[in-house]
Amino acid sequence: MFRDTADFVGSMKVITSKNNVAFYQYIIFMGANQKKMTGLTKTYEAAPEGSALRDSIKAVSIALNTEVAAFQKKSLMKTRHFYRMMVKMSMDVELPEPPRDSNGVITDSNFVYNYYIAHFWTMLIE
Repeated sequence: MFRDTADFVGSMKVITSKNNVAFYQYIIFMGANQKKMTGLTKTYEAAPEGSALRDSIKAVSIALNTEVAAFQKKSLMKTRHFYRMMVKMSMDVELPEPPRDSNGVITDSNFVYNYYIAHFWTMLIE
């Protein structure tokens, strides 16, 4: 049920579906944070190179990305249905460090690529 046709998502009231309640909370959270990030990006681009303002915006952006990732992970625990798959598809695959020899030189230059390919679709069904 929509209460405001100017803001369908924000005004959506879900009555019976737990998946839809969680999904709309997710959409609203992500939309709000996308607006914040857009504002930060515009301010960052307008700030002079090497300025303290750019450094502080970068720190805020990193904190915001960390908050979003934590929200996504927490959201995954709410349900194991369609909503869970939607959230997982929007998240980046966490890539491990490639193997290195005793001198710190990477021993398999394709390790991360192969890991990504092998785990991209399987992460959706975990």
